[in-house]
Amino acid sequence: MRRIVLLFGLIGLLSAAAPAAQAAVAISGPGGFVAGFATPVVVIAEGEGVTFQSFDVAPHNFVADGAYLSKKAAKKQKWCTAFEGKCPLFWSPQITAGESTEVQGLEALKSGDQYGFFCTVHPNMKGTLVVR
Repeated sequence: MRRIVLLFGLIGLLSAAAPAAQAAVAISGPGGFVAGFATPVVVIAEGEGVTFQSFDVAPHNFVADGAYLSKKAAKKQKWCTAFEGKCPLFWSPQITAGESTEVQGLEALKSGDQYGFFCTVHPNMKGTLVVR
């Protein structure tokens, strides 16, 4: 029980330390490969960004689950070259403890929709991105 309280306390501190810019924050906390994302639901406004922060020593990323760009759109995105076959609708590079990165490809998301996301390194880490 104490670990759960400490984890939620850490999440509160991390959220308070989030960038002041208009970007939601998705967090991978300690033990994310077992516990999943510390923020399994991320809510953004259409056109808003997502900053992905890691506080876990294991590498993680933030990738669209089951939503892909068309082949034509994928050719225009430089980051799609990192994926063989289908290019996910949005994506972040892998990061580890103490690092943060911006999620790429969010400009195509539509208000009122929900999108699954996961970590390609640890596929059991899943969440939902909600666009208001």
